Amino acid sequence: MPPTRKLLPLLALLLLSACQSSYRPQGTSGTVGTYSYGRASVRIADPIRIHTIIAAANASLRSRGYTIESTESTADGGTIIGRQPDFKSFEKLIVSAQLAPGAVEISITRQPFGDEERSRALMDSILQRLGL
Repeated sequence: MPPTRKLLPLLALLLLSACQSSYRPQGTSGTVGTYSYGRASVRIADPIRIHTIIAAANASLRSRGYTIESTESTADGGTIIGRQPDFKSFEKLIVSAQLAPGAVEISITRQPFGDEERSRALMDSILQRLGL
């Protein structure tokens, strides 16, 4: 069997395991957070304004040493992008908050490669600032 054929099952297994969703409590209220395809997210039923969520994300990113690249916020949705201060780093964290039916969804994506632990730690920080 050619060497590439031996590697195909291993590659498929790695790709499938990377696509698995993981669920676990976030914040102090035990809100269940999901991590899937490089994106951490939670749905909050509490009536929290988008501007408040973006402000909490701003404070959380700054407390971790990130530089804020851009912030956009309306009553329906908002996004904030934080970059590491090291100009050699391509890493950026994107926090979004969007209205969803009966809830607000907060999501965090780390680019260029996802990082579940870093994304979940930032989500915990944001939720803690929101009292959740």
